[in-house]
Amino acid sequence: MATLTTHLLSSVDGQHAAGVAIAVVQRSLGSADIVLASGESDRGGRFQADITPVNPTDATRYECVLQTARYFAKINPARDDVLEEIVIRFAMPDTTARYHMPLMIAPNNYSVWWSPPGG
Repeated sequence: MATLTTHLLSSVDGQHAAGVAIAVVQRSLGSADIVLASGESDRGGRFQADITPVNPTDATRYECVLQTARYFAKINPARDDVLEEIVIRFAMPDTTARYHMPLMIAPNNYSVWWSPPGG
């Protein structure tokens, strides 16, 4: 079982982005994708999910899908944003490791990086 964590910060106001809906998906070639975990970022903008890939191979890829437009619409319903969601596609070479991907988010842009364990 792998652990995926993220920490979301809004670059609009410097606040932790709480209540962002997140899904972790295993992409499957030739069949339906598999949702491995879902939930929302907590009050501190953090999300953690223990995920168990289904029959993974070296070619298996994953997505972390964040519903950022819904988050920013709650803050300012008058906004007219075009970026509805952020999709981070990634590999998990070790399906028992911890993967941490923090994000800075704004209504129409974002920055993400991988933070290796102990790094």
